[in-house]
Amino acid sequence: MRWFVKYLGFGSYAVACFACGSSEPSLEPVAQQVQPIVGGVVDTPQENDAVVMIYAGTSIFGGGLCTGALIAPNVVLTARHCVSKTTEYVDCYQDVISDLDPQTLLIMRGYDAAHNPQGKLAKGKHIVHDGSTSLCGHDLALIVLDKDDVTGETQSQIPIVPLRVRVNKGPEIGEVFTAVGYGLTDPKDMNSSGVRYRRDGVKVLRFVMGTGDADFTGTQSICQGDSGGPAISANHAVIGVTSRGLNCMGDDNIWTRTDRFKALIDEAVRLAGTTYTSEEGKQYDGTPRLELCNDGVCPEGLTCVQGFHGQYCTRSCDLAAPNCASGQTCGDVGAGSGYCFMNEPCSAPEDCAEGLRCVNDGKNYCSPLCGLQGECPVGFSCAPEVGVCFKEKSAGSVYSPPESGGCAYAPVSHSAGWFGLGMLLLMGSASRFRRAKRDDGKRDMGTRVSARRRTI
Repeated sequence: MRWFVKYLGFGSYAVACFACGSSEPSLEPVAQQVQPIVGGVVDTPQENDAVVMIYAGTSIFGGGLCTGALIAPNVVLTARHCVSKTTEYVDCYQDVISDLDPQTLLIMRGYDAAHNPQGKLAKGKHIVHDGSTSLCGHDLALIVLDKDDVTGETQSQIPIVPLRVRVNKGPEIGEVFTAVGYGLTDPKDMNSSGVRYRRDGVKVLRFVMGTGDADFTGTQSICQGDSGGPAISANHAVIGVTSRGLNCMGDDNIWTRTDRFKALIDEAVRLAGTTYTSEEGKQYDGTPRLELCNDGVCPEGLTCVQGFHGQYCTRSCDLAAPNCASGQTCGDVGAGSGYCFMNEPCSAPEDCAEGLRCVNDGKNYCSPLCGLQGECPVGFSCAPEVGVCFKEKSAGSVYSPPESGGCAYAPVSHSAGWFGLGMLLLMGSASRFRRAKRDDGKRDMGTRVSARRRTI
């Protein structure tokens, strides 16, 4: 894990009370003055066991320690540098060497996880990140576990309730949150890590220059061993992941925002075959969908527009140099303003944007996927057999929707409805995950900084 002279990644080397294998990990611990969550208290309630400990290593000696948050029954959110091998020096450009073997990542529950006989939950199966070699503005990753559901109760432990995640807006300057993590309680004792601490009342100070505002700073709280731990909002949702800091006692601590990585979270959840819940209580299964805005309200940074697919949220675009995603067109709405509109006509799957499919009900057009409860835009109805919204007859479709009407989910027999009419769904990969692009201005950290590997 990383420990910077200027900006440090808050991971910790530890000797834990459980075996992960027989060989020594190739890690070189660097002694530093460390503390648990600064000014915090021991976080004992089992209700908070969605905050887990991550032990990285193949031996009980010299492994790495990080913190993570269970956001789905088999998905843990943590920091990128907790799951990767990194360079000795950090320049915010070429910091990451390679991924760790996910099977060397052990996930444990409990406030005293290292000494909890029932604490072992699972090992990693897949690591999901955005592919950047820079940690600045990209220090977020997810671990898909080798068990389908680790939330169940045991004889002495209650079920774990996964944390919600903020994905539809960013943190606000001055917003108050709770920092949680595992860290050394005695800097001279490498056996003292593995106890969960929390500090309430931590405050968002500003966004970090050079990261595209993907990172934010907060007040005194985190320290070595807390890397990957969640910043938890007043609504009990993860808004950021602990990344790095100047020192344990100051206000130069840095978290990476979760809302900037919704596509990454969706990718991990799709891979895990599960769901997660947003801060507002909306459930996501990782499938890209059209963000409807019939109430005219959109997440931060998006605008509600009226198009072929009804009212939906989209972003602005430069008419002179359009930069819309595949399947979208930059449309002029007057006064020199442009917005990315979803393509209407299509002849192949790749003509449609993420969250849409190319269908044929007399003519080809891009149509949205049904929502988890069968939701569709006004004028469309859900065909549950294929999970796609089709235009209603009043809008020119040859299909007559179920009598339940509207956009409600309604079963349609395979011998009638869409299939009875020979509706054609032009199949193809409509979920094209795109790795996040690196920002160019990553040098707000200034000078090169020496680093210590954190929980790898």
